[in-house]
Amino acid sequence: MAEYHHGPEVIERFEGGRVVADVKAATMYLVGTAPVHVAHATSTARAPYIETDVIVRTKEDAVAAFGPFEAGAGYTIAQALHAAFNKDRGRGVGTIIVRNVFDPDVHKTAAGAPDPGLVMPTAIVGALDAAGKPKGLEGALYSYQQFGYFPRRIIAPGYSTTLSVRQKMLAVANKVHAHAICDLPMGLTKQAIVARRGVAQDYQQGDDRLVYCAPHVKALDPVTGDQSLQPLSQHFTAAWNEVVNREEGDDDGGPAASPSNRALPDVSGLEIPLAFFPGDVSSDTNFLNEAGIVTANMGQFGAGVLSWGAHASSQGATSATQVTKWLHVRAMYDVFHEAILFALMPYVDRRGAPQRIEYVEDVIQRYVNRKERDGWLYGGRFRFDRAKNTADEILGQGRFWYRLDGAPMGIIHRITVEDYVDLSLLRSALGLGAAA
Repeated sequence: MAEYHHGPEVIERFEGGRVVADVKAATMYLVGTAPVHVAHATSTARAPYIETDVIVRTKEDAVAAFGPFEAGAGYTIAQALHAAFNKDRGRGVGTIIVRNVFDPDVHKTAAGAPDPGLVMPTAIVGALDAAGKPKGLEGALYSYQQFGYFPRRIIAPGYSTTLSVRQKMLAVANKVHAHAICDLPMGLTKQAIVARRGVAQDYQQGDDRLVYCAPHVKALDPVTGDQSLQPLSQHFTAAWNEVVNREEGDDDGGPAASPSNRALPDVSGLEIPLAFFPGDVSSDTNFLNEAGIVTANMGQFGAGVLSWGAHASSQGATSATQVTKWLHVRAMYDVFHEAILFALMPYVDRRGAPQRIEYVEDVIQRYVNRKERDGWLYGGRFRFDRAKNTADEILGQGRFWYRLDGAPMGIIHRITVEDYVDLSLLRSALGLGAAA
């Protein structure tokens, strides 16, 4: 018998290439190091900003909580927040939940100077301490209890090149229904980047919630005011959060928006050159995307640097058919399912009368219809599954089966034009006779 469960649930089933499955979307979880001692002079004053989740929605929020972006080199939160707010096009960049693991009273040199370089990956990975308080990435598991929503994108720039950090990011992402967005190390050629995806390599893991970014990018540095090499993950994630934060239909924005082919206005170049030729499948960008790597595109003259990788969840390298390899589909379904679960919660432990069954069908179907109009789905249908429900389950277990059928909206990822030479057009244009 199936395990006991009290409350609504979503079970995804993939049948015949069609998803049979069956909210707050612009949310990012950022873990790293911040110069809190610059903003807060005493240990007591800065305690609320160490190993605690803090919501940041504006640049002013960020500076007040974690200190100025230019406070000093090596602070990963400062650089990532600087990158995020540089993506703001006047609509905001969504909600960023920030967890700083740097404590200047602990992470300091023998001379007593605060040093973020002393923060080890274990602090980013985190765990529950002896008092049951979450540390590091563990904190993301408690976001809903604290704020009423979970993050949709998780980053730890500067640390996600460490295998243990990536493993923890993915474990958390699977639990809260998010994407873990990680980086490959600096100093790799494009061949070396792809080779790291190979069997027994440290980037072999593939999952539709795990995103690999490479190479690093040259971007505006808050400390020097010049360009520096920075993790692509923080720029890609910020651009994704920004486009999801837009209204539906605003330049193809909203929760079902693809993060690919989006401008990175504060990025000037790439660590290594990547060739891009429109229409050429041998382009370097294709080479990386095919291996499940999100990258950036400098190949369009006069367009600046763009994010590049719409299906390059790491699962995209191994799965040709599973629709959730597309980043926008996985992200859309996470929001879609959560909205339906919350809508169903008021009906748990209420009478299963025919009128209520039909009312629930109507409520959810109207939501599905709205998502079709918003461009999330090509179509969908929600109904009480009268063929699957049994009297034993309804009376013995209190289990009511519903079914949600739908087709997620695709994106125009590849445009193929077949060009035919039609000689009859020449004869018509010149008034020639028919061919003998």
